[in-house]
Amino acid sequence: MEKRGISITLSTVMLTAIVLTIVLSIALFASGVIESQNQSMEFEEAKVNMNALAEIIEEVASKLGSSGYVRLNARAGGPHFVITQEWITISIENGTYTWTPPCFPSQIRLIKYKGGSLVSVSDYVILRGNLSGKPVPAKSVPMLVPGEESIPLGWVYTVQENGAWIVVDFGRIRVIKVGTFVFSKKGGAGSEKLGIVDIVYIHLDFGQLGGAGVFNVRARSMNITRYIERFNGSSHVDITAIRYRDGEQYTRTYRVSFSGVDGILVNVVYIKVVISTYG
Repeated sequence: MEKRGISITLSTVMLTAIVLTIVLSIALFASGVIESQNQSMEFEEAKVNMNALAEIIEEVASKLGSSGYVRLNARAGGPHFVITQEWITISIENGTYTWTPPCFPSQIRLIKYKGGSLVSVSDYVILRGNLSGKPVPAKSVPMLVPGEESIPLGWVYTVQENGAWIVVDFGRIRVIKVGTFVFSKKGGAGSEKLGIVDIVYIHLDFGQLGGAGVFNVRARSMNITRYIERFNGSSHVDITAIRYRDGEQYTRTYRVSFSGVDGILVNVVYIKVVISTYG
């Protein structure tokens, strides 16, 4: 009897199907690898830009009306502008009198950048902030005191929370011990020596937001308000900063002391910086 086998046509179809399956699998794998690399590169670029944005915010804060911007290239990820339910407040007291500046409590706003779906990060890494010693959560540092001038007000960090995020966080104040100065009394009746303390806070606000792809994020110093309180007969004041939300609270108290003074002037500088986007 005639021997029978697989026809040439059938074997060709089967081989073609196998080859196509292999080619498609390799193409999909290569596409996934390339996409993962692209998203990682975008996220690394966003780290640099968010660091630059934090620096710009601090630079423009002291110059009313000044502004600066960074350019973001958002493809797989993008920025988020978040009004949190966190608040920061301060109080200053000398043992007999406690003063809270009228600009506090102040609601904290965060600038965040979410990476693409293929990006992941360690749970918490500080990119800008307190870089010495063991990393501490940014929100647990509500105040920077004399001796911590190298630590910036605006911290930048990465965190993994339903995706990879970069966060710009200005939720803290800085205490500056300016020094002692001699002032003439009113009417020229002698002079007095006063200790001067500055307290600086940068409050972020949001303006016009929107855009996609390549666009700019601008920071502009819109308002600088000063509140001054005098503590007569005091050689020290205790400054307490509290950052809080429902269920959690972070507190730090610092004493500023002077010797041989007739009192202390506390100058609170409340700076409003508006964040907006444009293409």
